[in-house]
Amino acid sequence: FPQDTVSTEAYTAPNNGGGGEFSLPPRDDRVRHGNKLVTEILSAEQQVKDAVKESPAEKQPKGICLDFESDPKFKLQIQSLELLRSGIELRNSRMTEDDVMHGTVFVPEGKVGIFIRKFEAYISKEDSRSGKPKNKNLVESVSHVRLAALESFWTDAGEFPTSRDQPLWWEIWLREVTNPSDVGEQFRESAGKIGVDVKPREIRFPERRVLLVRATLDQLASFENLFDILAELRLASTLA
Repeated sequence: FPQDTVSTEAYTAPNNGGGGEFSLPPRDDRVRHGNKLVTEILSAEQQVKDAVKESPAEKQPKGICLDFESDPKFKLQIQSLELLRSGIELRNSRMTEDDVMHGTVFVPEGKVGIFIRKFEAYISKEDSRSGKPKNKNLVESVSHVRLAALESFWTDAGEFPTSRDQPLWWEIWLREVTNPSDVGEQFRESAGKIGVDVKPREIRFPERRVLLVRATLDQLASFENLFDILAELRLASTLA
């Protein structure tokens, strides 16, 4: 039987960070940085408009999903990316292997201007108490804003699958708080139109519905308005 396997260590309380300054990358030109983010967010919005302009109104998405990205080894001010009163939802946040933090945010139709106004206030206004630019921590924590892709919902360990036509079993994590209809049935109805196999059982959490789905990346990419309800994407676990 193993002997002398125990060692004694002095207890050290974890550092909770206290009220220290939020760490930000250097931004030498606030006007240029703010204008860059405004341009990127407007470009993402225009991409969506161009993609759905031929679709009837009832088949158009309810909003857009944006991928906010930090500088390497810095974090996003993630709490400022969610504005639930305006319907703006943080769907997921994740760190990539290069120590870049991403936040995937759903913005309802007509609400993109909320972020644009925050960026413009950062460019032109100062906080009356601190004298620092308005929304400094939010805006300076963001390096880029892009239109979300399937990869933006990947929260599993390892790299995102690259084969576009290989069928895989996925865990599809759906966001259902803002959807009054049954989000599981809504997903199954759309899946049936493109031949995607969905298992009948599902797991329910207070803000998530998890379905087991067999599909290729190309099928998921063709899914009608998937980003309106998608929160996370993982590969299905295989039990021993």
